[in-house]
Amino acid sequence: MSVYKYAIFLPVRNGVAYLKQAVDSVLNQSNGDWLLVILDNASTDGSLDLALAYDHPHIQVHRSERDLTIFESWHRVWMLLDEGAIQAEFMTIIGHDDLLKRDFLNVMDALRASNPGAGLYQSAFNLIDEEGRLIRPCKPIPSTETSADFLASRAWGLRDSFGTGYVFRVADYLSLGGMPDLPQLIFSDDLLFARLAENGGKVCSERIACEYRLHRGSTSGALSFRSICAVIEGLCTYLKHLEADFPFYWKSASGRTATACLIAREALVFRSVWLRWALPDQTKAALTALVARYEQSANGVEPSQWLGSNFVTRDVYFWFKRAILLRVLLRSKLSKVR
Repeated sequence: MSVYKYAIFLPVRNGVAYLKQAVDSVLNQSNGDWLLVILDNASTDGSLDLALAYDHPHIQVHRSERDLTIFESWHRVWMLLDEGAIQAEFMTIIGHDDLLKRDFLNVMDALRASNPGAGLYQSAFNLIDEEGRLIRPCKPIPSTETSADFLASRAWGLRDSFGTGYVFRVADYLSLGGMPDLPQLIFSDDLLFARLAENGGKVCSERIACEYRLHRGSTSGALSFRSICAVIEGLCTYLKHLEADFPFYWKSASGRTATACLIAREALVFRSVWLRWALPDQTKAALTALVARYEQSANGVEPSQWLGSNFVTRDVYFWFKRAILLRVLLRSKLSKVR
């Protein structure tokens, strides 16, 4: 069995609209020492046929005969590596709708050569829309970060971070058990990357070497009753893991205030009675736990204050968010009544 420098994993479910562009971006790499592993999750839109049509020695396609949960689908990455079915030194995961620029792997090679002891490597990236048009570059990323730096910057909303664009050692991924099993994998990648950064830190190249696509069908672009519940429950689980895995961060003043900001931004809008009533019991329990954690960390600061000092911007943000969320929740609640 061939041993590659890079294993590139691409999970897909009904992603035929963008899959070819993603695969072609890997085929166009100027560095040829890679294996692309396409993991199809019972697609019904032609994604599997498209993947199988590629006759290339560096492409493997693995299919599922049944519908897998998002965790089950992504956990196949760890299982294939653990079984020895895929042999590589380093790995990366790309969304089926994202793109690697031609020099992505060479950028990673240069970054690893200059920082051989790091546990996590990343490049800067662009955010693009459905048509591939530039929305904006990612927010600035420092050249080096500790796990605590990464956690705090994400909590404060200072970093864009998605699954695409990171490289790490296969051995480290295996030792950590793969992607953490959080609801709908929300916050799972942040937890994984923080764990990886614990071993030698995180380094980033300023070169824009990949592109993340934001659109209505993407996890980051979709708003639904299910995603709202997953954010609340996922955040609650995520914070429990942080408390267990990074006690130094959790106990520090900077960690506590960053955590308060994260909870305020992601969940505390649901404290209002007229939004909370629509949540299922499990989500309400998670929200109660988040409110308690917020009160422990916020030193009496109101949730809206974390958004900035401009009260007009802050209030408009909260009322707009509440209007959108109430619409989603009401639709879900009424559909159950019918």
